[in-house]
Amino acid sequence: MASQAKYYGISGQLVGYGYMAHKIYGERYHGVMLNQIQHTGTYKFKRISLPPAPNLYRKFPQTVRDAEETIERLEKSGRSPVDYPMAMNELSCYHRYGACSFLDTCKWGMQTQV
Repeated sequence: MASQAKYYGISGQLVGYGYMAHKIYGERYHGVMLNQIQHTGTYKFKRISLPPAPNLYRKFPQTVRDAEETIERLEKSGRSPVDYPMAMNELSCYHRYGACSFLDTCKWGMQTQV
């Protein structure tokens, strides 16, 4: 199981956990530790510390506000969610577990049932 600390260290989800933990625990907070479990092939367990990302923590609240404002604006726009902006990005459409389950819908549009 290869170390993935550099990837998980910039994960918005894990940055958010670290941000909130720092707010709750203050000086007692010493970073995020991640338990990795491999459950295929040979079972493995590894605990890693994520690298510090102080700028991501600093920007996290504004990133959340920006996302909330975008969602609110889109909801008020009257557009259907299927017409919301798309990522159109190989890093969003494909991930370590394969393709996004909506890849064909994005490529071909909504298929109507008759």
